[in-house]
Amino acid sequence: HRPLSRLGISVRQCTGKDNMAPIEKKDDEEELLPMVQLDKTSVLQEVRVFNEPQINVSKCSELIKKILFLIARGESFTSNEVTELFFSVTKLFQIQHEGLRRLVYLLVKELRPSQDEVIIVTSSLTKDMTQQNDVFRANALRVLCRITDASLLQQIERYLKQACVDKQPMVSSAALVSGLHLAKQNPEWVRRWGSEVQQALSERKSPMTPYHALSLLFAIRAGDRAAGAKLVQQLAQNPPASPMACCLLVRMVAQAIRATKAGQDSPLWEFLDGALRHKSEIVVLEAANTLCDNAELGVRHVGAAVSVLQLFLASPRPTRRFSALRVLSKLANTHPIAVSPANLDLESCISDSNRAIATLAITTLLKTGSEASIERLLKQIQSFMADIADEFKVVVVQSIRNLCKRFPSKHNVFILFLGNIMREEGGFAAKESIVDTLLGLVDGGSEAKELALAVLCEFIEDCEFQGLSAKVLHVLGTHGPFTNMVSKYVRHVYNRVVLEAPPVRAAAISSLAKFAAAHASLREDICDLLKRCLLDSDDECRDRAAMYLSLLGGSDQDATDKYIVHTSSFDEEAVEEEALRYLQAGDFTKKFDLARARMVTSTSEAQKRKAAASTSSSAAQSASPKAATISSSSEGKERSEFAALLKSIPAFADFGSLWSSRHQDFLTEEEAEYVVKCIRHSFDEHIVLQFNVSNTVEEFKLHNVHVRVDPSDCSGLEVVGAVPAEIVEFERPGICFVAFKHEAGAFPTGTVACTLHFDLEEDGCAPTPDEYQLEDCDIGAATYMRAGAPVADAETAWNSLEGRDVTNIFSLASIKSVPAAIKAVNNALGLELLAGDASGLGVKASLHKQLMRGEIRGGHVIMTRVWYKLDGGTVAIKVCARSNDAEAVDFLMTCIG
Repeated sequence: HRPLSRLGISVRQCTGKDNMAPIEKKDDEEELLPMVQLDKTSVLQEVRVFNEPQINVSKCSELIKKILFLIARGESFTSNEVTELFFSVTKLFQIQHEGLRRLVYLLVKELRPSQDEVIIVTSSLTKDMTQQNDVFRANALRVLCRITDASLLQQIERYLKQACVDKQPMVSSAALVSGLHLAKQNPEWVRRWGSEVQQALSERKSPMTPYHALSLLFAIRAGDRAAGAKLVQQLAQNPPASPMACCLLVRMVAQAIRATKAGQDSPLWEFLDGALRHKSEIVVLEAANTLCDNAELGVRHVGAAVSVLQLFLASPRPTRRFSALRVLSKLANTHPIAVSPANLDLESCISDSNRAIATLAITTLLKTGSEASIERLLKQIQSFMADIADEFKVVVVQSIRNLCKRFPSKHNVFILFLGNIMREEGGFAAKESIVDTLLGLVDGGSEAKELALAVLCEFIEDCEFQGLSAKVLHVLGTHGPFTNMVSKYVRHVYNRVVLEAPPVRAAAISSLAKFAAAHASLREDICDLLKRCLLDSDDECRDRAAMYLSLLGGSDQDATDKYIVHTSSFDEEAVEEEALRYLQAGDFTKKFDLARARMVTSTSEAQKRKAAASTSSSAAQSASPKAATISSSSEGKERSEFAALLKSIPAFADFGSLWSSRHQDFLTEEEAEYVVKCIRHSFDEHIVLQFNVSNTVEEFKLHNVHVRVDPSDCSGLEVVGAVPAEIVEFERPGICFVAFKHEAGAFPTGTVACTLHFDLEEDGCAPTPDEYQLEDCDIGAATYMRAGAPVADAETAWNSLEGRDVTNIFSLASIKSVPAAIKAVNNALGLELLAGDASGLGVKASLHKQLMRGEIRGGHVIMTRVWYKLDGGTVAIKVCARSNDAEAVDFLMTCIG
């Protein structure tokens, strides 16, 4: 409700009562707000008050507020109604009342009259621009620039240019801001104001006028990079006196540094260093923030910024301390060592009476502290955790979550600390953050997993949030059967069956069934417990208990594994897509193949928590040797997005369900004129190569962009279609596609030669044909792989996979280090890493082993164990592949060889 916010109209003003007070009732009906009952017809009938011989300022003001309320509420007015309102309200220009005149200005802007009507009001606004009343002059400028078009600009341009250098800051700022709006629609007009804007930049009466002038200067030169860079360099040598203008200049200098990648000795860096010594605090803080944001470009200058922020930490003003802490906390995320010199000052802020400052200081120290100081810091935090609000508790827990990946040996300490916080009073957000962090440690395979489970068991004993209890019970059923104290967890779970609400009881029953399925020795006792649940008052609990008793009492182990151990559901989007294809085909003699829809196991939620928690295991898996592997927690969403994109292209609409989408390295240098990246999409009988093309040269435009391919080195592929990108401009990438067909069930491998073709338009000249050579695109095993259903335990998944085993030894003569070999193997296979992260391996590492898993096109699960050994400068690998499909194993070994 823009007009109301400008007027300050609130519910309190409309009702004459405090909007926080309870609404009184009369005759059992709530009293409605007066403005809510407004009717457009009745309001328009009141417009005659504008035409009365003696204008009543109060009545006119109230009526204009009503009209503005209707506009804000979304009421539409016909052209005749707008015309009648407009001509009636223009008569109020005769009244020299500041409040009424402001309302008139606002209504004229909101009515958006036609150009014929604008001509009529232009004379009144022009008269106001020449009055002695500065309020009238400033507002008239703003209104006139909003309602006028290019045909009338020439008439008022002289007034605008004069107003830019007016002695009154209110008037000059209004003219400059109006120029900012006009620059978006008529930049050629505003460029003529250069000298006036430069003169306004040197204004010293008001800090706002130079700020608006500098904003307009940058807007004028926005389309000319060279002119913009020249302006920044000139102002850096002679900065404006206004602190606000200096803050804006600091930001523009930062943009210029990033765009030009200026060296450490550039005058632009010297300007930022000098801004740290500015007499205005806001300029100093802005400069320090900019230097910290660009720490990767100017590491040498970060130390000076940290030193200045240390002085802010010692300030008696809380706003200074908090602003400095915000900057240091952000810097600590990427450069913790650079913040270390301020650790003593940060520790002094821990005891700050402002808990927001104390919390931010603690979280910053946790990011910069060493492993030896963690316990001491946690003890200090513990002393005031009960006194801070939930939002600050969430911030602290997030910092603890990040520490888990840095210091795996301190997991016990972190779990005990989180357990202590759990025992204190807190809301849902704080409790959920703690539970997710602990569950992330459990799912990540932490050595302190059993301690985390014990803390979670204690938590659900007195948990008031049913959703969190059900989440914990699910994890207990997944991981509890594989611990050393199974009976202990069974007791905790059964307590929930006795004491909790129906949703929690149902989750506990499912968890008990998992314990029974995993331990035959406990099955009989747990079945006795489940029999008691047959008398539960809730239908869901009774049905679950009956189903699990039937499964556990039967002899069908496959059904037990399917419905208890490895419960799964279908991806809804995949099922819908397959159902639509089945209906469109119209061949109902064939059965609907539900197996083509992707299965999602119940443990996928745990995998998502694992990624969200960023624990030590998940952090390790995201390191460089693992970068090429697929992630079950993120692939599904990305694949759905690619499937929607390809489905929207008619040439690919009948290719069927998308099996996988695999990223590849750039096919060009990242600093080249044209940057091309390839993504490989695999279908049942097709492969689609998606080329993302970026143009890094501002003067170039690429038309009819397409990639010509030669699949002669990849036998079995036949080009069946291509979709070009119509145009690729600077900072506006384009996408083109090439589609191949192959035999059903075949897995073509090899390389595809690629050449980028386009028509090049340079500096507005006629386009000419051109081409750009790309690197070859690899079609290998990774093209046909995708993440399989998530597993709770890697070794259990390996042991439970029945099928053919093949073991071979390979020598990687061209690779001289184990980390490089791991990256090459992961790139070639495209499997999901389950165990054996290589993030901590050094170049001189000589031994390593990994366990990986995935699904090859067709739905067959394949797992591999890979051992790496560096001997005599050459890396040898031993690969043991296992799958329920013999051909899949042979194919994988062929790709490695």
